[in-house]
Amino acid sequence: MIDFYYFPVLFLLKFSDMAKPSIKQDIQKIFDLIQKTAFENQEIFSSIKQSFSEIEQKMVTKDELKAEFKNEFAKFETRMVSKDYLDQKLSDLRGELIEPVKRCEKRLISTLDLLATKKLVTEKEIVEVLS
Repeated sequence: MIDFYYFPVLFLLKFSDMAKPSIKQDIQKIFDLIQKTAFENQEIFSSIKQSFSEIEQKMVTKDELKAEFKNEFAKFETRMVSKDYLDQKLSDLRGELIEPVKRCEKRLISTLDLLATKKLVTEKEIVEVLS
């Protein structure tokens, strides 16, 4: 309990023997009320303190958050591809796509050439197909 709450009341109680009985009862009621309020406040403060300590235990500190962020960023960096790697893969893919297209183009030209030698298509039709 906090002593300075009681000082005025204790002072009045000390000299209450000189006071009338009704004033003495009033002083005693005030003292009891102050005691009750102080006890209730102490209970409230202790419950608040306990709640804060529970929150503090669950709380992440700034340093822990920094460390976790660094770990996650490092994982992200290892999964990231570089520009050179991406350029190489795109070049490979382009090469893989161009080869079949060129083969198809050669087949088309040879087929059109065969049809032209047999006089089944005219040169105008061949130019139309190839354009």
